[in-house]
Amino acid sequence: MPKKAVLKTVKAGKSGTATVTIGKAGGKVSGYAIQVSKKVTTYRTAKTTYTLKNLSKGKTYYVRVKAFTKVSDKNVYGAASKTIKVKAK
Repeated sequence: MPKKAVLKTVKAGKSGTATVTIGKAGGKVSGYAIQVSKKVTTYRTAKTTYTLKNLSKGKTYYVRVKAFTKVSDKNVYGAASKTIKVKAK
């Protein structure tokens, strides 16, 4: 099982975007699941940076991340990171 993921920063970009930076989690990691409120959406990536798109201007979003690893074709998740809020520009 992967260790707790570290959410380093979430920075609002221009026109409805935000960049998420993830610190590497310990243990065997296949990727990261980025959870975003307001849209109730989960994005999966193997990279430690990810750009959220199509965010509504002026809205506040809450972002957290979990590391995961694949075991027998199933994703096993580690603990969630702290939550960071970002306001879309």
